[in-house]
Amino acid sequence: MVKGADLLHKAGAREVYACSTHALLSPQTIERLSNGQFQEVISTNTIPNVAAKIFPELTVLSVANLLAGAIRRSHNDFLSSIYP
Repeated sequence: MVKGADLLHKAGAREVYACSTHALLSPQTIERLSNGQFQEVISTNTIPNVAAKIFPELTVLSVANLLAGAIRRSHNDFLSSIYP
């Protein structure tokens, strides 16, 4: 991601964003992602320890509503197949 961001900046990009579903943030990763190449680094809270590793550019999005909706739809589809 960092090398890609470097290339984008060299090609004239004014802002570069990094997005990931499951952020495994080691100290080295945090250092690389927070070095100023990214306007914002966006990830979900699917890895429990992400919130403990916050740095200024990091935005953590909750997947709670997405999971709740999937469970609700699965449950309702299951019930409608038993009780049409």
